[in-house]
This record gives sequence, C-alpha cells and structure tokens, in this order.
Amino acid sequence: MRNYRDKDGREKSRRSPLPLDGLSWVPFFDAKVQQVLEGFRRPSQNGLGYVEGQRALALPIQAFEAVSEMAENPTSAHHHDELLWLYAEEPELIASLLLTLTKYHQTSTTERTLARIIQEEDARMGESDFPSAGFFSDARPDHVRRPVRLSLLAQVVDARVRDSRAVGRTRSAPSLAAIKNELAKQRSRRQKILRRWSENLDARGFVTSLDRNHGTGPRSSPSR
Repeated sequence: MRNYRDKDGREKSRRSPLPLDGLSWVPFFDAKVQQVLEGFRRPSQNGLGYVEGQRALALPIQAFEAVSEMAENPTSAHHHDELLWLYAEEPELIASLLLTLTKYHQTSTTERTLARIIQEEDARMGESDFPSAGFFSDARPDHVRRPVRLSLLAQVVDARVRDSRAVGRTRSAPSLAAIKNELAKQRSRRQKILRRWSENLDARGFVTSLDRNHGTGPRSSPSR
C-alpha cells in the first residue's frame, strides 16, 4: 500500500505496489517524459468493463516501465515481449517514449542537471541498507535521522559535481541550503505528479495483482 497527499494535503492510500521512490522511477518525473505520457493519461472508457477500463488506465504506466528499462538496459530481454504488445496497442506512445527515454538515459553524467543528480543519489541511498528511506519516499525518515541523511546526501552530490568539474564541466559545488531547497521543490513537484497519476497508478497496481493471481501477462489483456 502506497500513500500520497491529495490537493488539500490529506494523506490517501494507494493500492499500487510500485517502488515510486526507487531509482528506476526517477525518469517518470522528468518534464519531457511527463509531456509524452500526459496525452495518454485519460484514455476513453466508452464500452469498457471495469477490468478493461483498469487495463486502459494502467497502460501508460506499463509503457513507461517497459520502455525505460529497455532504454537503460537494451540487452535485457525482460520487457521485450511486453513491449511488442504495448506497441500494438499504442504505437505512437511507445515510439515517443523510446525516443525521449533513450535520450534521457544516454545523457552523460557530466551533463545531468543538479536536480537529476540529487534525485538519483537520494534514490540510490533509499535502495541501499541505510536505515531510513529517501526524501522522496512515501515512508519518510524521522526528524532524528533527517539531518544525518541530508548531510550524507550533500556529501555524495558534492562528490558527483566535483567529478563533473574534473572532466571539464563548469559547475559550482552546491551548498547544503541549495540541496535542501532543491529537495523541497522536487518533493512538491513529485507530489503534484503523483496526484495527477493516482488513478493510473492504482490501476497499474490492480492489473499487476490480477495478472499475478491469474498467472497471465499483459498480452492476455483485451484489445481496446
């Protein structure tokens, strides 16, 4: 069960089991990726039963997951069959995501923005054995661990920025205050995106559970 806050700041439960604070989900919040996905967020529900409607809502999330993994790891065959089915369903979406996410994943480490560096390193720390979740996680660190976590994150980000400068990228190392401000800004933005996509994310969680329980895959989904 995942949680998010609605437009009035109230905490809501989400059925989606997706690791939305993990490293693999950082690209989902990228502005260009969101621009591609947005046109497919509200599919037509005309004539669809409940399960078919849930599959239609889940499809753009499935598409992001499959395309992002392939763009990051082209030799992995894990999502190849799923991609073929998704392309048959929404060829324009898959083609646009392939282009956008390929450019995203192929951006060199020295050309990445400070915001992306902070998100990536925070996600890495959240996936490690460190005893608190990332700043972007739904399970946030308590007030005692937060200063320690922020200090460690600042050190890691500073090291990455210095490495970029060492290979010719001119960029000042960010201050602790700058990192805190960027974290706050990015958290607010992510919450807005999660609220906008909450219905689709719920549907993706429902479809994942349904297929797992019935031993079926995405290609068994009814054609829309």
